[in-house]
Amino acid sequence: VVVKAQDTLFIGGDSPVNTTIVSEIANNPDKVYVLKRGVRYYLNGVIESGDWHLRIIGETEPADLPPAIIQPKVDEGANAPDYGIVAESDVTIKNIYFLNEPYGGREARGAMNTKGSKKRIEVDNCIFDYGFHIAIRNDGSLSSYFVTNSVFKNIAFWNNISNGKGFSIRQVEIGLDSIVFENCTFTNMNNLMSGWGSSVKYYKFNHNTVFNLMKLPNEVSEHCVEMEVSNNIFYNVGVIGHYDNPAGGFHGLVSYPGVTDTVDLKMGWFRILEDLRPDTIFAEDGTIEYLFAEQNRKINWTNNSVFFGDKLVNFWDTS
Repeated sequence: VVVKAQDTLFIGGDSPVNTTIVSEIANNPDKVYVLKRGVRYYLNGVIESGDWHLRIIGETEPADLPPAIIQPKVDEGANAPDYGIVAESDVTIKNIYFLNEPYGGREARGAMNTKGSKKRIEVDNCIFDYGFHIAIRNDGSLSSYFVTNSVFKNIAFWNNISNGKGFSIRQVEIGLDSIVFENCTFTNMNNLMSGWGSSVKYYKFNHNTVFNLMKLPNEVSEHCVEMEVSNNIFYNVGVIGHYDNPAGGFHGLVSYPGVTDTVDLKMGWFRILEDLRPDTIFAEDGTIEYLFAEQNRKINWTNNSVFFGDKLVNFWDTS
């Protein structure tokens, strides 16, 4: 059942949510889709936004009910959609529980795949639970991500420890404009809590809690021009190995001049390449521009706390 009020659609749970939203986008896409608390919404396909701003908002009342849940449902071959949302547009998602463990079959790869360029993606007060690849995957260029007050958990692929990520940029040629994570929690995951295969102008990771991660949580695998990492708690991060025990896995981190928090740095959770790559720099039209040099880089690393449990330390000491 769909009840219309101005440009807001209140969606019931009696039909697949992707069918409802996709059909409405085809008719009149400029809407806010509101999902009810305490209702589980199934996906039997993909929510594709096209070029229109996709806005999915979960109700916050009544407070005694759980948040609206979006969950894939498998087809006759026990397959689920890889990503429930595929967007080439701006995206606003709030107050939604993405349960990527499909009803009756294998896990989905993740919740959302954003492919547009120069878009704004906002995620607030959401939960991303399960999924064997990436919760939020980006395949576009020059977009900005703002992720706040959200939880990423149980994202792992046990046959490949390199998968099981909260967020990832997938080898885009130009890179992203901004990435911001604030007041988020990441737990029981395999690999990059926030990793990418390209470049980003501005990256902020502030007031987050990270615990029980197998590998490093963050990776700037080409370059980051401006980076702020502050006021975070890391507990049992880099379980498979740390700087003083490279046989277990990741060896550590390239040190960076001017970053004084050496305890955090040497444990190897954030990997920063020392040289900015000039061959894939943020050109507006896709062409190569040499806009940044090493002296342009700014890194602020302050007030981060690091802890390891006794069981993990004892395991390292006896391995």
